[in-house]
Amino acid sequence: MELHGLGLIEKVKEEFSFFRGNYLILIVSWILMDFAGELPGTYYSDYVIQLGGSATILGVITLASMLALASVQLLGGYLADKYGRRWLISTLTFGVALSYIFYAVAPSWHFILVGAEYKIYASYTNQR
Repeated sequence: MELHGLGLIEKVKEEFSFFRGNYLILIVSWILMDFAGELPGTYYSDYVIQLGGSATILGVITLASMLALASVQLLGGYLADKYGRRWLISTLTFGVALSYIFYAVAPSWHFILVGAEYKIYASYTNQR
């Protein structure tokens, strides 16, 4: 299939030619993290309940995560202005990855709460 004299692969390469360098690494890493982060989502509530949580605890974890999300919006902009976006993105991307350790080794739902808060602060501060 040819599009205006270009092959399909050449057309795709032309359309996405702005993906290079640090931007390409950032996009690929976020795609992988988001994909891997959503895989266990189906069983998240079961996991928290098996760790001793309840429906109320699930609500508390979600509430705390949303409050953390609201609180980091201005903080992320301030940190990006003060330290630069490159430092912020590279440092806090590792922070997001480290937050999953809390989920993996959680002996109780309390660790899930800590991991959720840490992930929110690292990931949403990182988006500035």
